[in-house]
Formats: sequence, C-alpha cells, structure tokens
Amino acid sequence: MSIPRSQTVFTDSAEFLSERRNIRQATIWNDSSVNKLWLYNLHYFDDLLASSASRREEHRSFIDRWISENPPAGGNGWEPYPTSLRIVNWIKWSIEGGDMYDSAWHVPHPDSETS
Repeated sequence: MSIPRSQTVFTDSAEFLSERRNIRQATIWNDSSVNKLWLYNLHYFDDLLASSASRREEHRSFIDRWISENPPAGGNGWEPYPTSLRIVNWIKWSIEGGDMYDSAWHVPHPDSETS
C-alpha cells in the first residue's frame, strides 16, 4: 500500500523543498540559478502519483512539454537519477490508467538522422 502524495505541480508553478516557483518558461528545466535538487524534483514527475493525479488532465500536457523542451541526452533531465525516477513514475501512472502514448517511450539516439 502506498502513501498518498500531495500535489506538487500546478498549471504554472511547482513546489518542492518548501519552495514554489513559476514553471511557465522552457528554461526552467535547466535554470542554473535554481537549486539542482529542486530541478531534479521537477524532472522526477512524482506528481503523477499524487492523490489527485487520476483526476487531473494537465499531466499529459506536462509530459508532452517535458518531451519537447528536453532534447535527448542534454540537461538535468537526462542525468541517470532523474531519468530512472521519471521512467518509473511514467510507467506507474500509465498502469494506473494515465493517458500514455507510444511516442513518449521512443527517444531517438542523438546521433541518429531525422527526416
């Protein structure tokens, strides 16, 4: 049995480590002026497991946003620890009925050609 988690990500802000920040800008994911642990928490997607997660539609758009704003193999989100937690959280959310889609699981290799 898991312990219900509180919501941490909201439409335009996120709160981790008792600090709430605006997350509207694409630069937030790797903002060097923000504590690295706070940024790691943003990349974890723990909010997918919050007690209200099943009723919140913005998760899918937040995942879409992460994919578009975090190109493969660059930035905080691709470091091993946040990557491993994010993958686990995406899987758990998907199992619980979250609207995950095939393209979210495909990440092209940075050296591959795109057409």
